[in-house]
Amino acid sequence: MQKDFIKLCLFMAFCGFTLLSTACSFKERPSDDEDNTATTTKITITRIDGVIETLKFSAPMEIDQIGSNPLNFVMKDLNNDNREDLVLLNSAVSEEDQAIRVLIRTSVDTSDDPNEFFENLVVLKTGTDQRPQSLIVEDVNGDGIQDLIVSHPVADSISFWEGKLSENQFSLANTSVEIQVGEFPTSLAAGQFRGTGSFGIAIANRSSDNVFLIYDILNQQSTILDGNHGVEKDPLQLVTGDWNNDGCLDLAILSGNKERVNIFKNTSCSNVSENSAPQEFTFEKIGNSDVGEDPQGMIAGDWDHDGLMDLAISNRIDDDITLLYGEGEGIFVRWDVRVGDGPGQLASADFNGDGVEDFVVGNLIDQDLTVLLSNGDGSRPGTNNQRAYSRAHIASGSIPAGNRPAFIKIIDVNGDDRLDILLTLPFEDKISLLLQE
Repeated sequence: MQKDFIKLCLFMAFCGFTLLSTACSFKERPSDDEDNTATTTKITITRIDGVIETLKFSAPMEIDQIGSNPLNFVMKDLNNDNREDLVLLNSAVSEEDQAIRVLIRTSVDTSDDPNEFFENLVVLKTGTDQRPQSLIVEDVNGDGIQDLIVSHPVADSISFWEGKLSENQFSLANTSVEIQVGEFPTSLAAGQFRGTGSFGIAIANRSSDNVFLIYDILNQQSTILDGNHGVEKDPLQLVTGDWNNDGCLDLAILSGNKERVNIFKNTSCSNVSENSAPQEFTFEKIGNSDVGEDPQGMIAGDWDHDGLMDLAISNRIDDDITLLYGEGEGIFVRWDVRVGDGPGQLASADFNGDGVEDFVVGNLIDQDLTVLLSNGDGSRPGTNNQRAYSRAHIASGSIPAGNRPAFIKIIDVNGDDRLDILLTLPFEDKISLLLQE
């Protein structure tokens, strides 16, 4: 009973249900490069080369009727129509409201009602006290159809839902394969860890301080990375990338307890024929990189456009994001960039087509979004005393309170060749959509 209560507390804290004290101190927000009206947000920057750029977003539009506490989502083309559909997890406390939802992208590209962009196709109840948390949408079994992997922290398990496709109509199997993993699994990562022809899943288990590596999900075969291998306490998030530039898929593990990233290189990478038996994955720790206080989210990309993979981590207490610039061989150089109050999840994309990634960060205390727009040359913060990013804050939802953003996705929703912002608002039971104009 005590163990279940501790898990429930962890789950609620992780999902952002912790009540903010009225005694919290709110820091004065630094000046931004923005011009906000009631209907739009405009971001204007002057790049190092003197070019003035403007980025404008519409006021938030909201997709509702998507169930209670929409938390995590993934977008993939499920029915081969070249439109990205949406798979959403309802991570509610009530067992009746715990579900997986599949929303299929419609043919509508222009509408004042964002609900017309998607239609509910599948709603699957996940079962007693499953509380889905993290999600992967990939072709797990190699049949050319997208499948689902979902983590369930309270149940110490993950579930595999097989996808079905008939005449371009997507569906899911009525039952799932349940696999017991470590305690309180939160983050998932997947990829071809042994090279072409292989597929594996990594699961971060926060309470048991380890990472499960499943190399044969159908036969439930796995190995474990733990403290003996260098995994530090409270592994709260995983991302994959090639940290040492050897062409193999490596792992980065964010330790909430130590407030740093554990860097692991893949030592089992090789081409695997399609008919070969699955083989276990092996990793070797090659370094640590410190981040800020109370890290929340982590993503990977090439921020300075040098061909080496970098990392970005949001730090809730420090009100900034840590940018770890890869130097090769698992070595990273750290720079911190200020955002809003209480940053949580983050995403990156090239909004203005200059070839350099920009950032969107969800602020849990400010209950809005910070957009960091690159200066266009890929320089690192502080290089030659020049600013690498211009910052603006934009509303995450249509009302001034209760819009604490959770997961964020940057994608062209309406097919106008401009990147838009999608994010979940768990407290409002909605998805917010900001269209770039």
